[in-house]
Amino acid sequence: MIKDYFKISLLDKDSILKKYKTNSDGLSEKDAKTRLDENGKNVCSNEENRSALYFYFNSFNDKFIFILLFLAVINFLLSDHFGSLIIVLIACFSANIKFVQNYSVYKFNKKLKSKMKSKVDVVRNGIKYKINSENLVVGDVIYLSSGLVVPADAIIIESKDLFVNESSFTGENAPLEKKVGNDKKESLFELPNILFSGSTVISGTALAVIINTGFNTYIGNMNKELKNVKTKTNFEKGIDSVTKMLIRYMVFTSIFVFVIYGVIRHDYFQA
Repeated sequence: MIKDYFKISLLDKDSILKKYKTNSDGLSEKDAKTRLDENGKNVCSNEENRSALYFYFNSFNDKFIFILLFLAVINFLLSDHFGSLIIVLIACFSANIKFVQNYSVYKFNKKLKSKMKSKVDVVRNGIKYKINSENLVVGDVIYLSSGLVVPADAIIIESKDLFVNESSFTGENAPLEKKVGNDKKESLFELPNILFSGSTVISGTALAVIINTGFNTYIGNMNKELKNVKTKTNFEKGIDSVTKMLIRYMVFTSIFVFVIYGVIRHDYFQA
């Protein structure tokens, strides 16, 4: 990708439009629809729709609930059926609380994301109008102005006093000037005519051609590499630590009590 972006940055306006089979009037609606069907929407996540049953069964996947159910089995084998029932009810109650919390958060996030879809000015058939950024395709000509988030990786074909913030990539808050053409910069994020999805326009305006969308963007590639890596939160780490400590404590205490009670009372079944 980096090599490709360096090569693309050296192209002039006519070469860019030719490479992406577009023109200054933008794509036709027919071409845009064809490309959208071929390459998919301009999104960087593959979040699946989850049913309530998924969250309900997943709510039982908890170490504490496993411990309770294990204790319920022991009580049942020792003929304490009522005690087993109480423990199972406690486990189910705990799982139901977890289900209500997780499923309500999931529904809230879905609703919030549906309302937060960003709009972008695109030129198609020579007409500029707003569309959802997820419907952008490679070759689309977009208009950017101050305050907008760059919706996909793009190359500038016209600009005026354009400055962007790429702190999400570089860690530096200083605005970077972006303009037409490339004077052979050596760093990817110093390329003056390449805009990266997720960066923010601080000032100025520009016309740019979309060169990559969705998972094919720079940030999309990063998401692909990280999507299979699940990092535990500090809360989850704390819960795991406490759970392991309790299990070790219970195992030690159970063996200790079993031996002492059996030796003193000579009743290992009761122990």
